[in-house]
Amino acid sequence: MAKKLFFLVIISLLFTYGCIGSGSEDEKQIKELLYSNIESINNEDLSAYMESVHPEVDSESYNFTEKMMMEIFETYDMSCKIEKIDIIKIKEDEATVEVVQTCKKIIGPEYNDNKGTVIHKLKKYNGEWKFYESKLKSVEYLN
Repeated sequence: MAKKLFFLVIISLLFTYGCIGSGSEDEKQIKELLYSNIESINNEDLSAYMESVHPEVDSESYNFTEKMMMEIFETYDMSCKIEKIDIIKIKEDEATVEVVQTCKKIIGPEYNDNKGTVIHKLKKYNGEWKFYESKLKSVEYLN
């Protein structure tokens, strides 16, 4: 009986470790995507920013995002940072993430510094997580 119980405990631990290990790798990659995206905003790196967008997003949304970010980079110097990341769900090649981030103007015309909460839907493309859809959940203006 003790051997059987010990065997079940070992199998349970191996299964749990395997599940945590794979989830943790996805979580790590997702966090890297989020932080590199913020870095691309702070560095005004349009190509790096657009590289984080899933290429299968409809072309109208993709083009709108590219044009909007180009205008922001031409108009402002920004400082953005992530305050909190909550990975809500990871299922196969899709994930839902809630991110709280602050963005403040360094240089440029009038701008409302803000703290926003965004829900991102991410999808894998060629094994890498990419932004597929983002929705603003809330915004708090800081000035």
